[in-house]
Amino acid sequence: MPPQNQLSRLPLWISRWLGYRPSPPPKRPNYIVWFWSFIGAFCGILVIQAVFGQAQYFIRRGVPPIAVSYGATAVLIYGAVDAPFAQPRALFGGHFIGALVGRSGFNSSHGSQDRYLVLMQITDTTHPPAGSTALLPTVNADIRDIGWYYLPVVLLTSALVLGVALLVNNIQRRYPVFWFRHSSPVSIQSEYSTAKMTPQNRLSRLPLRVSHWLGYRPSPPPKKPTYIVCFWSYIGVFCGVAVIQAVFGQAPYFISRGAPSIIASYGATVNLIYGEVDSPLAQPRALLGGHFIGALIGVCITKLFHLLPTEERFEQLVWLAGTISCAGTLILMEITDTTHPPAGATALLAALDADIRDMGWYYLPVVLLTSALSLVVALIVNNIQRRYPVYWFQAVTPPVSRPPHATLPQNDEPIESLTAPALRANDNFKKTENVV
Repeated sequence: MPPQNQLSRLPLWISRWLGYRPSPPPKRPNYIVWFWSFIGAFCGILVIQAVFGQAQYFIRRGVPPIAVSYGATAVLIYGAVDAPFAQPRALFGGHFIGALVGRSGFNSSHGSQDRYLVLMQITDTTHPPAGSTALLPTVNADIRDIGWYYLPVVLLTSALVLGVALLVNNIQRRYPVFWFRHSSPVSIQSEYSTAKMTPQNRLSRLPLRVSHWLGYRPSPPPKKPTYIVCFWSYIGVFCGVAVIQAVFGQAPYFISRGAPSIIASYGATVNLIYGEVDSPLAQPRALLGGHFIGALIGVCITKLFHLLPTEERFEQLVWLAGTISCAGTLILMEITDTTHPPAGATALLAALDADIRDMGWYYLPVVLLTSALSLVVALIVNNIQRRYPVYWFQAVTPPVSRPPHATLPQNDEPIESLTAPALRANDNFKKTENVV
C-alpha cells in the first residue's frame, strides 16, 4: 500500500490488522496458505452459526443458522485473499445487492439472477457468492419467510465474516488488499486472458469453426466494451439458470428422486462463468472439479456424522458437519488447484439441507450434470463476442518478452577486452575536449 494510504496514519499495531503493510509482504509457502485457509473457513462458518443458531433473538424470528451462500464466501475470503472479488467493498456491496434484488419484485430465480449480475458489474461490487444470496429467497422457504429482515441478516453475516478475516488473514498473510478502491486499477481478469494460444495448442488442430466454440483464438481477442460484457452476462445467466431448472424441474426422472430444481450454490457459479469469463476461478477445471470435491466432501462428512447413536444427536451436531465440510473442501481444492468458491456452498448444502441429505450419494451425479449444463451454455453464449474458456485444464504462463538489450558475443572473449576500447576512446575524447 502506498504511503498516501490513510491507514498509514494509524499506529502500525492497529493498521496491520486492517491490511496495511509498509512494504509488500513476501509470498507464503503453500502449507502456510492451506493451514490458515482451513482455520479461517472453519472459524468463519463456526462464528456465523454460533450467532444465528444460538441467539434467541434470531431463533424467534426464524433466521436460519447460516445462508448457504456464505459457504462460497468463506472459500473466497479465506482462500483467495488477494482476489478483487474478496475485498470488503465486494463482500458487503455484492451480498447486499443480491439480497435486495432477491427480495424485491423479481420472484423468478433467473429474473433475480440476471438483474443482479448486471447491477453488480455496474457498481463494481463483483462478489460471485452473492449470486446465491439472490437465488435463496426463491428456492429456500425459510429465507422467504423472514421477508425484508433478510437484508440486515445478510449485512450482519458479512460483518462477521469480515471480522474473522481481519484476524485470521493478517496473522501470516494480508487482508484486505484495499477497502473501497485500489490505488491503481485492478484487473479481475486472468493474467492469461490476453495470452496468444500457441500453435501447439491441441484445439488449433481442429477446424476454426469448431475450436472457436471451445475457446481457441489464433490471436488475443480485443477487450470488449462494458455494455457488451453486461449484455452477454445477462443473457448467459438467464439461459444458464433456465436450462438447469428446465432439466431438473420438469424431467420426471429427477422429480421422482427428489432432486431440487436448482442447487443454490449455482447462483454463485453462474455469476462467475458468465460474468467473469477470464477469471481462473471460472475455468472448466475449477467448475467441474470444485463442485465435485465440494459434493464429495459434504456427503462423506455428513455420512460420518450420521453414524451418531441418534438422529437427535446428529441434529445437534449438524453445524459441525457443515463447518468441517466447507473448510475441508477449501483445502482440497487448493491442493488440487480446482478452487471454485461456489463449491463451498455445495459442501455446506450437503450437510445443512434436509432435502439434499436425503439424496445421499445421488447428490454427486446431480452436481456433475448441473456443472456440465452450465459449461455447455457458457461455451455457446460466452464465445459469441467473448472467449471462454481461457484454458481447459492447466494455464500456460504467457512467454515473457525480453527487452531489446545488446547481447554479448558468442565467443569466449573476456568482458575487459570489450570494454577497454570504449574506455580508451572516451579518454581520448576528453583529452581532445580539454585541448579545444
